Amino acid sequence: MSQTNTPTERFAGVPLALTGAGLAVFITVMALQPVWVLDIIRLLHRFVAARLSAWYVLSASAFVVAALYLAFSRHGLKIIGRPDERPRFSLSAWLTLLLSAGLGLGVLFLGVADTLTRFAAPSTGVAPYGSEAAREAMQTVYLQWGIHMWAIPLVTGLALGWFHFRRDTPIRLSSTLFPLVGFRAERYPGHVVNACVVLGGAVAAASTLGFASLQLAAGVSSLFGLEDSPALVLASLLVITAIPMSLVLLKRHRQVQLLRRPATISAGVLMLLLLLIGPGNWILSFFSTTLGDYLTNLPGLALGSGVIAGGHASGEQSLFYWAFWMVWAPFTGVFLVSVSRGRTIRSCVIASLTIPVVGILLVLAISAGAGLYLELERGILVADAIASAPESAMFVILSEFRFSFVLRFVLVLIVGGFGVVMLDSSSWFLSRLSLPADSSMKLFTRVLWLVLTGALAAVMVVSAGMTGFRSLVIVAALPVMPVLLLSLAGLIWALRYEDREKSASVS
Repeated sequence: MSQTNTPTERFAGVPLALTGAGLAVFITVMALQPVWVLDIIRLLHRFVAARLSAWYVLSASAFVVAALYLAFSRHGLKIIGRPDERPRFSLSAWLTLLLSAGLGLGVLFLGVADTLTRFAAPSTGVAPYGSEAAREAMQTVYLQWGIHMWAIPLVTGLALGWFHFRRDTPIRLSSTLFPLVGFRAERYPGHVVNACVVLGGAVAAASTLGFASLQLAAGVSSLFGLEDSPALVLASLLVITAIPMSLVLLKRHRQVQLLRRPATISAGVLMLLLLLIGPGNWILSFFSTTLGDYLTNLPGLALGSGVIAGGHASGEQSLFYWAFWMVWAPFTGVFLVSVSRGRTIRSCVIASLTIPVVGILLVLAISAGAGLYLELERGILVADAIASAPESAMFVILSEFRFSFVLRFVLVLIVGGFGVVMLDSSSWFLSRLSLPADSSMKLFTRVLWLVLTGALAAVMVVSAGMTGFRSLVIVAALPVMPVLLLSLAGLIWALRYEDREKSASVS
């Protein structure tokens, strides 16, 4: 007599089916009718910016408040994992892992490009290409890559980790909604929620792959004098995708992660060389000044929803970043909480909002600050060139310093390494979100996500470029944002329920 499947088993493939079919249809239509699809995406983007931008801004700030509440309330002393669990990593190894989480493609691409673009087009009343414009640009980019960037995935990861480590639930957002909706979290409503989150993660992964391909193509063009053409971008995308795909098919995908450490070390060495070869004292002085500006003006900067609705460039940039951190939150959040397992919520929050924040802001100050130094102190015009070709930002800056070929060659290796590691990690995580951990289809699912992510990145690169990716991410975050807020509510409910259980057992 055959066993009857539980509701969870019967519906387990729903997120994969929904997102896989949806993405396949979108990629096909985008390839056949790119202008029509882009018009719809941009229309939705304008609607979000005009009508819903304040929700993005307030939600991002709500995660910062929630993180501080979790750290300094009575819940801060609770252990991530079992109550008697010990930390998995030593203190030094744990802090190193947190610091490494901040180094990646985005900070060396989008962070630098957006800073110099903002420097060339500051807010009304600020003269472009001046010292005040430089300080304003750094404040804005610090906001986008600072505390908010880490609070959103941190709180999401705490919710996922709490239910997974304490209740043995799957690592899915639907698990965090159980206190709010009961067993519906294990049926179609919960799996539709998971599908939305997986879809957002796929869009984020494809966007990062697209950015990596654009930057890698710009680096190869800068090094060897080739034309930075769509064909070169697609070739770069194919190389980045082919490496993890081959290793997954050969069942050697664990070896991809061996690239993470040398890529991270190389990025650190590159920043150190830029300090030594370039204006190290000027950059560090500029970092301390702008960091003080950021911390002093943080509340006003964080709640400036009006500039987004008004269509200002800095507000549009912030809208994109809030959206990206939300759709990417489960991925980064699970990493932050997994390496913090066995430690208290308070220590996890404090460490996650200080160590990687300071590290990533210092990297921004060195990389983007080098470009600002060229403009302000040496009179070398790089901002306009970067504004017209953002993907070449770091290569334009490095070309003005000694040993530029070596520096740019190292950066090309860093971009390629981070791109491969990111794509491999995202395919693993998307597989984990879309199918149970014990599924026999893990290999097929990994390959499927690599193919879908690569195909989505390819059609978007060819049809829309960076602006299309930004619009698509903003739209994809629309269904994810309320899910993350509900997962926060589920976490608070679960923490309070545990306190009530302890009180009842004592009495």
